[in-house]
Amino acid sequence: MAEAKKPGPKPKPKPESKPESKAGSAKQWYEDQLKKVKESDKKKDWIVLGSIVVVIIIVVIVASVVATGGDGDSGVVAETETSTTVAPETATSEQEATGSTGVMLETISDGTYLVGKDIPAGVYKGKVTGGGAYYQISSDANGLDIIASENVTAQFYLEVEDGQFLKLYNVEISQ
Repeated sequence: MAEAKKPGPKPKPKPESKPESKAGSAKQWYEDQLKKVKESDKKKDWIVLGSIVVVIIIVVIVASVVATGGDGDSGVVAETETSTTVAPETATSEQEATGSTGVMLETISDGTYLVGKDIPAGVYKGKVTGGGAYYQISSDANGLDIIASENVTAQFYLEVEDGQFLKLYNVEISQ
């Protein structure tokens, strides 16, 4: 009697594949390596771009600190030196030398001043002394409640009242 074959799992068919030569596998390896390098270059490009953006942000921050004098505008009224600009021989009387307020005419430069305490109220003539020149008039020492503000490039006039704060940057004013 002949033995019956037991049904068993059928062998999986092998996928058809072309026999690769050594040159073909080397070419595939080279293409795979080239693909990896290109993907790596894309990552490096993003890292370089991100680094450039960070550097630009830092430069902008440093420039703004330098432009504002680096004082951080803490709200403290700055003490600033002033110089007298009236020559005695040009004044014909003490009233002309001191102005209508009885205070010596002065040139006032960069800083923050409380009008009525640091400087008298009134109309001032201003001139630019450097780039990025501006003035700001506010009702609070922090400069948050702005009444007037202007970037100036030439001679200008401004008027301040008692109790206001006047901030000057790269300008000089006198009455």
